[in-house]
Amino acid sequence: MLHDVSLEQSLQVQEQGLGRHRAYGCGLFVPHKSIKEVAID
Repeated sequence: MLHDVSLEQSLQVQEQGLGRHRAYGCGLFVPHKSIKEVAID
């Protein structure tokens, strides 16, 4: 999960990928307005 990134940074992550398996094209981007909605158990 990423938070507090600018629009430009968000687009860069989506274009370039993240992590060593980024070439596989896997991933899902779901926008959240706040990380408060995500509970960690």
